[in-house]
Amino acid sequence: MVFGYINKNNAKMNMISAAIDIYDGNAWQELASELCILKYTVEYYQKVPDMHQGDWGIEGYTLHGLGFQCYAPKKQHPVDHQVRLQKNKINDDLNKFVNNEKYLSPLVNGGKFRRWFFLTTVYESKELPAYCAKKTKEIRERCNHVTDDFAVMVHDADSFFLEQIPTYFNLGKRKITVPVQEVETAQIEVHQMENPSHLQKITAKLTNANVNPDNIQSLAVDYIKDLIAWNTIRENLKKTAPDLSLLIEKRVSSLEKDIIKKYQLNSELGSDELSKELSNLRQSLIAEVETVVDTTTIDFLSRGIIADWLTRCPIHF
Repeated sequence: MVFGYINKNNAKMNMISAAIDIYDGNAWQELASELCILKYTVEYYQKVPDMHQGDWGIEGYTLHGLGFQCYAPKKQHPVDHQVRLQKNKINDDLNKFVNNEKYLSPLVNGGKFRRWFFLTTVYESKELPAYCAKKTKEIRERCNHVTDDFAVMVHDADSFFLEQIPTYFNLGKRKITVPVQEVETAQIEVHQMENPSHLQKITAKLTNANVNPDNIQSLAVDYIKDLIAWNTIRENLKKTAPDLSLLIEKRVSSLEKDIIKKYQLNSELGSDELSKELSNLRQSLIAEVETVVDTTTIDFLSRGIIADWLTRCPIHF
């Protein structure tokens, strides 16, 4: 069971991106609600649906008078453009927060809100807290349902839920998913030009393993596709979950050494052992990561690692 893969020495690691696409607003809103329940408990945190009677300027609140609004950009933008979008979002939602006093005031103890948090997956400019300070002054002057020390605040997803995210993963609430696009023919051609030995080694191993000659070429190309996809996954994991990435690398290295030693001790093992060893390698990897990595990613991961191993393994079977 793989717990504790999160790098505790790197508090700014983008852990949210290990759970969702940070440009998916619906996914972020859903995840933020679950993380708020962990942070404030189900007894004190209340989600606010917007399907009926529209949006009141908050997507959730606590009985203590904390209001929450979530934001994820639809795509990556230059910083100055992103800041304009975020400021517009803050302004629009705070106007709703002001105009819906009759609905919001009865929700919290004492009828007044102490904080309005803008929780975003992308936070890259110091202009945002300055803008929030400006809006704080405006809201205090315009609103009757806020306290004298009311404040508008902006937080990035990772720092606001720093303690809750590891717990969320460890509880099995959300598994890591790494988006992998279909490998294009052009990518295969580039990979073969840069790594001509890969296809040769895989083809040789499949030949020695008595694979049907009619299937060797297409199967070898499939392994190259798996290898390209694995390289993408590996780079993403290094960024989003470095401890998990390191664990996988170490586990694969250990399994490879075991297999090589097995063949060094008994060089007469038949070629049919190849499929058996590949199956064992896959099952060992699944056992290591299935509690925190989603099934689709595991499939890409295990196939890619096997393809990578075939290009490096010194055994000819």
